[in-house]
Amino acid sequence: MLIRIADPRAFFDPIDAATERLEELLLNPGWSYTHLGSGHYERLLFGADALPPCLGECAIHIRLLETDDEHFAYALDEPPPQGRWRISGLGLPDDALDLVYGGNAQRLIPVLGCGSGLAAARPCNL
Repeated sequence: MLIRIADPRAFFDPIDAATERLEELLLNPGWSYTHLGSGHYERLLFGADALPPCLGECAIHIRLLETDDEHFAYALDEPPPQGRWRISGLGLPDDALDLVYGGNAQRLIPVLGCGSGLAAARPCNL
């Protein structure tokens, strides 16, 4: 399973009448990731839409995964390319980050030899 980590927070929260992307989720229920929850980090892989990724975009991805920061820009562009919504950090624990950044990819594709630990796995050498 692949998940775009830049999806709006509404895609990860329980769906109710106050959901900011309610209409989209009602039309596309498969876009909701609420069924993953914590404890299923072995199902997530880190990836980016652009190759090679730019350092500014990597910094946003890392901030999303590693911090509890609230309400920050999901893109470098102003105005943002897909709407003026903001994202909040997930604050994943180090063991989950090890899996998301490289452990899961190495398990699925052993020839990658990603090394070990968070420092070895962090994308873009940041």
